[in-house]
This record gives sequence, structure tokens and C-alpha cells, in this order.
Amino acid sequence: PTEKLTLEANFAYMPQDNTYYNVVAKDSFYSMKSGGIQSGLKALYDTDIGLWTNTLGYSRMENSRKSEKNYYMAWRGSKDKNWAVHPVNVANEGGYGDIDSGQDSLNYKSDMHFEPIEYKALSNIFRVGFEANYTNASYNRMNDMYTFLTPKGIDKEGIICGQDSMFDFATCSNTTPFKPSWEDFDRKPTTGTYGQYFYKVRKANARDLEFDNFAYGFYAEDSATLDTESLGRIQARLGSRLDGDTYMQKHTFAPRFSLNYTAPWESYETQIIFGANRYYGRNLLSYRLYDTIKGDYQEYTRPDPNSPWTPTTNNSGRSNYAFNQLNVPYADEYMGGFTQHLGYFDMSAKYIYRGGRDEVMQRRTKIDNTSYTIWSNDGKSDSHIVTLSLQNTKPLEAIGIKNYMLFAFDWTKVSRSYNTYNVDDAYINNDDIIYDGQFIKYQDRPTQNFARPYTLRLSTIHAFELWKTKWIVNNFFRYRGGYDSMVLLNKKSPGFNQSYENIKQYGKLHFNGAFTWDMRIGFELNVYRGNILFMNLDIYNVLNAQNKIALGGLNGEVSPGIPSDTQVAAYEIGRQFWIQGGYKF
Repeated sequence: PTEKLTLEANFAYMPQDNTYYNVVAKDSFYSMKSGGIQSGLKALYDTDIGLWTNTLGYSRMENSRKSEKNYYMAWRGSKDKNWAVHPVNVANEGGYGDIDSGQDSLNYKSDMHFEPIEYKALSNIFRVGFEANYTNASYNRMNDMYTFLTPKGIDKEGIICGQDSMFDFATCSNTTPFKPSWEDFDRKPTTGTYGQYFYKVRKANARDLEFDNFAYGFYAEDSATLDTESLGRIQARLGSRLDGDTYMQKHTFAPRFSLNYTAPWESYETQIIFGANRYYGRNLLSYRLYDTIKGDYQEYTRPDPNSPWTPTTNNSGRSNYAFNQLNVPYADEYMGGFTQHLGYFDMSAKYIYRGGRDEVMQRRTKIDNTSYTIWSNDGKSDSHIVTLSLQNTKPLEAIGIKNYMLFAFDWTKVSRSYNTYNVDDAYINNDDIIYDGQFIKYQDRPTQNFARPYTLRLSTIHAFELWKTKWIVNNFFRYRGGYDSMVLLNKKSPGFNQSYENIKQYGKLHFNGAFTWDMRIGFELNVYRGNILFMNLDIYNVLNAQNKIALGGLNGEVSPGIPSDTQVAAYEIGRQFWIQGGYKF
């Protein structure tokens, strides 16, 4: 509108519709709707004392699911359950029910970036700001969802599976299940000579949940620069941030500090950097939503397939736990490093330590000889990260092609005091298990610190022009080091003790290093006076490498819909092709 006032507006509509199925389950198709809209208004006012920026944004995002079935069951394989997965002999069936969930967010930010205040070789730039955010989250389970636990065998002759007293689909079979082992499949019967039936089912109740939260924050910082010809340049930033919200009803104060020294020589410039910062978590509302959903279930049991289902456990209703009694989790981060300029290249080294404290997790406790699962701030983590990199800052040209390269090495060591923030059924039951050949309790498993220890990365970019088109070819090569992880063993796994086949057994499995190559080919065509047509082709895992990984564990699900600490061996995704096209005008 004026030389001093600039207005900007943006709007993005990003719906996504996908259809999936569970590769090991019958009748398991489900569709997912996600994405939504993001919009914003920004005003930049260049005043006499500095640049004042105000931003107002609104977003509406959803993540909804429609399933073919609202029940999930795991049969033992038999002649009428003949889609079982070998060698575990489990025939999964069904889906996860229908869910509508969404989140509306309205946020406002005001930032004042003052003009520099200079005195001789010293310059100071002050900055202050304010943020406010209102979030409304909704979760609607549109129908009851039933999860049937491991079936029992029918060993008594004369029990005929009839009409179920509670469901209009079969929860019992009079066909003899097969033994799990590959060699005996379709040959020898296992327990349940006269069939199998489900004796326990967990019902997740249909319900409509809604939460909202208003969060706010203030921040201020001073960036000071001392620039001398003989001693070099020193830049320091000292800042702080104050946050609060209506849900936790707590205020957190986070200091920020960074220091940058640039040596006085210019040809081969050297920079030394240091930082010390604290960061507080801002997603405590998600724990409340998770706990309410997880705790809203009812269990039913029956002694035989012709008896009615009887409710045994009822955890329906909102959680009574006062989450605002918890401390807000935080992480202290310290960083040090340097950058050395070498002609066309920059070489850098950086070390980061990040210590997470008061992290939210669940644990078991006893009150008056009764066990309870409670939320706590007992979680903590420590991360050490070293990064070395070499990249060219000016293009290396050959036959009209501009080439850029980045080589990096990352070393990471992560340790935690917990496996997952939630407690699964196995943790609550605390049964005997076998780990690495030894009998232990489930709760006594060692903490799984399974981060890959190091990564090598090489990225190359090649840019050139043909006629009216601009082309870019990008290659990303990555090698990640091997690691050990605790995984669930099946009866054919090395180290499985056949004498205790009814006890869950875990072993330490080594996962080899993994190499991947990703590629992007893109071009732009100047159609008319700056109107540009563009297209990108992405190829992920070009070589279709079969990289084994540990699946599950950190908030994972080995059985769909059931949170689990268990890990199993799996593979990363194979080769993928993505095409993107657009028009800029």
C-alpha cells in the first residue's frame, strides 16, 4: 500500500485421500483422509525505529479413517483360516473402525526488530515479540471397535459353534488349528483338536472428544556485534522466552545464548561458535487426549464358545488424572564448533549435547496393595551428536554445468531411561519372559537405545540450462551404521528355546549397515514473461536396497490398534517414484 507498509497473504489447500490394507490381514481395507487448509495474513511496517511484523494465521487439519471392519482378530491358522502367515501361523482379520479427528488453530505473532544502535565498533540490535495460539482438537470414534485377544483351543468333543450372543460375525471355529512351525503346517494338529474360540475381547467405546487450549509466549533478545580490524569480529546473542497456557497453568522461562567469533584474516576465514539454550515442550495436550482414548475401553470374557460374554473391566469415561500437576518437559542444549573457509570450500565441525529432563512417561505404582498406572516426569534422555562436513560455497563449473557437493559425517549416541512413554498390556501383566537366554520379568527389560551410531552423507547438485529450460539433478547418498536391538523371537529364530515355547522370548539382534540412494530430476520452462511450468521426478531408494530395521518399539504397534513396546525385524520401504508438477505465474 505504501513504501513503508507491505501486506502479504497466503492460502494452501492440501487434501489427501489414501487407501491401504494390512498385508497380513483379511478384510482390512481402510481409507485415510488427511491434510486440509492453511492460511495467513502478514503485515510488515517499516517504522523509524525498526521493522514491525504482524502475522495472523488459521489452519484446519484432519486425520480421519474409514475401515472395512470395526473388529480385529488373530485366529490360529486352519483349513478355514487358510490365509495364515508362516511360520507364526496367525490368520489376522478385520480393521480398526471409523474415526474422525481434526484440529483448528488460530495464531497471532507480533515481532519488533529494532534498528541497530551503534557506538564506534559496537552494534546492538534488540528484538521483542509476542505469540498467541488457540487450538481446538476433536476426536470422534464413530463406532465401537473390538480387539479379540489370542484364541483358546476347543479340546472337548461336542462343543458346536453357534450364533454368537454379542456379535453378528463368527468368533468361534470348529476346524482344527495347525501347528505354528513351517514343516508341520497342514499336517499335525496343535491345541484345540475340535476348534478354537475367542474368550476375551476388548471394546473401544464410540465417543466424541473435544479439547481446547490457549497458549501464549513472550520473547526478547539482544544481538551485539563487536567488529575490530585487528582482533576480528565477536557476535553474541542473549535472549529469553516466557511461555504459558490455560491447560497446564504453568509458566516456563527459557534462556538462550550464542557466541560467534570470526578471525581477522579474510582469505581463509575461521569462525568459532558456541551456544547454550533451553527448550520447553509445548504439546502436553496430546498426552491428555492419548490417555483419555487409551483408557476408554471395556473388556468381556466367556468360559466357552456357547456362553454369553460378561463384562470384566470397565475403564470408560474421561481420565481423572490431573495432567496439569506434571512439570513441563524441557531439554538443555549445548553446542560448540568451528567453520574453516578453504577457497571454494567450507569445512565445519560441530558437537551438540542435548539433555532431556522431566520427560512424560507412564509407570506402575502400588497404593494399598493395588497396582495403578500413573503418568510421571520420571523420563530423561541424553544425546551426544558430532557432525563433520565439507561443502563448496562457489559452483564448480564444467561443460556448462554448475556442480555443488556436500559431504557430511554424523555420530550419534542416545540413551534414555524408558522404552516408550506409554505402558502396554505386557508391562502391566509383568509376565516372565526370556531375554538373551535368561529368565527376567517384562518390566526388567533393558532400555532400548537403538539409534544408529553414525551416518555418512553425500549430496550432489548439478544445474544446467537447455534452450528455455533450467534443469537440476540432485543425488543423495547415505550410509547408516549397524546397531543392536532387542526384538521378539519366533519359533524359527536362532536362540529360541523350544522347551519354553509358551513364554515370550526376546533376543539381541544385529542390524547391518544400510545404504540408500535417492534422486531428484527437475526442470523449469519459461512459458511466457516469467510464467513458469515446472516438474520434479523423485526416485527414492533407487537401487531398491533391502535394508532391515527394527519395527515397533517407540510408540509402535505390532498388533494394529494396540500400543506396544515390542520390536520385530522388518524392512525399510523399497523403490518409490513421485512426480510433482506445477505452474508459477
